[in-house]
Order: sequence, then C-alpha cells, then structure tokens
Amino acid sequence: MPALAQSASLSFIEGKVSLLRGAATYNVEPGVKLGTGDMLETGEKSQAQIEFVDGMILNVGPKSRLYLMNITPSGGTSMVALASGWLKAALPPKGKGAPRELQYLLPTMEIDTKDATLVMHAAAPTDEVFVESGAVGASDLNGEGIKGTAIAAKGGEYIGLKDNAITLGRPPTGFFGSVPKYYMDNLPNLYAKVKDVQREPVREHDTTYAEAAAWLNANKTVRHGLVARYQPRLKDAEFRTGIAASMSTHPEWEKVLDSAKKK
Repeated sequence: MPALAQSASLSFIEGKVSLLRGAATYNVEPGVKLGTGDMLETGEKSQAQIEFVDGMILNVGPKSRLYLMNITPSGGTSMVALASGWLKAALPPKGKGAPRELQYLLPTMEIDTKDATLVMHAAAPTDEVFVESGAVGASDLNGEGIKGTAIAAKGGEYIGLKDNAITLGRPPTGFFGSVPKYYMDNLPNLYAKVKDVQREPVREHDTTYAEAAAWLNANKTVRHGLVARYQPRLKDAEFRTGIAASMSTHPEWEKVLDSAKKK
C-alpha cells in the first residue's frame, strides 16, 4: 500500500475505473485506500470520487486521468496532476482540519491554493479552470515543468490559456454545457460509508505503455521518478516500442533503453 494511503479513500465509483499502482493495473471498488503515486483512469461514462479524512473531495470525471503525486494529511502540501478530462476539487467543511497547500498540475498550467473549490478541464492546449469559490494563483507551465508568473483569480472567474499566457474572464459560451452535470451541484460527502472499509484493489495485468503514456510524456515535474517505476516493463516489447517511439518527450529514458537493448 502506498505511503499515507490512510489519508484518502475511494468513496464512489460509476462505470469503469482503473488504478495504476507501481507497474501494474488494478480494478477498484469503493473502500480502496489511495496514496502518493496512485493514478486513476476513468472510462467514457465513468467517475470516481476520492475523499480525505478532513472532508476534502476530488471527483474524477469521465475519460479522465489523475495522478496523486504527493498526498498528505490535512496541514501538509498535496500535489495532483490531471493529464486529461475533468476534476472537481471541493473544500472540506469549514473548521474541519487544518488548511492544506494544494497544487494542481494540468498539462499547460499550475493552480496553487489553500481554500478554493475548483472545476478543472485538461485538454491541452486548451486547459481551463473555473474557480467556484476561494482564491488561487494560476501560472502557465512549460514542458520542463517551469511555471511562469502567477496571477490571482477568485470565485466566479474562469482561467484559460491564450498565446501561452494565462487569461482571466468569464467562462466562454458552451463551457458549462460541457461540464459534467453533477459538477453543477455540491459533491456529496460519502466518507463515512468507507472510512472503516479496508478493500484491496484487484490486480488485472502489468501496466501497458498505452495506459502509462499520458504520464510518461507529461512535463518534467510530473514524470519525475517514472523511470524507476516503469523500468521493469522494458522487458515487454509493446512497452519498449512505445518508449522508443516517444524519446523526444522523455529523453531520460535513452540511457535506460540502450542498457536494456544490450542485455
């Protein structure tokens, strides 16, 4: 089980949801505990809700990929990455738990906050964020994981990217029509149903290159540490071919791949 897994639980699942843990892919059900290093992928008509001890909620929408890069108890700093699809992050009830520093990494922007409820859509190069409440700092993010100057946004504002620069304003026509309908309401707090459940994920298979590709080809910050994680998969021809074909987006694999070929 990953470190600090007790701080988060899968409280609700609809449709097909896969967990990438280590170099394997698992089926999951409500009650599975999650922690640093876990990745979730949802199907076309699926969703998964993650809840924390302090009441914080992350809802992963349809056709989405979420990476729990660093998950801490309340009072710490947590970092999650959204490679594609939808994510709604809802604050815990007031007065419950200490404030937590939160960093959300989308393909082209970083959002930093302590107190915001957000709806995020990763669809590079058109990543977008709606601040439902609270305040955030928003920065553009390049392929090396380096962020630009942050600008402040508050409840009711829409954050987009135009000409590689962060812009603020009103949501464009059609934005709310594309948002998962249940995001328009408050997310239900279901943690009480699973807090004492200790359900284990069911291993399906070794993770394929196609399943891991969104993370292996992400910016440098997001893909940090993934060479060690997935190096054993180079024994598989499909995985090795995928790595070789995309070397320009993850050059750190070149020496590892060359070494694997010599064996």
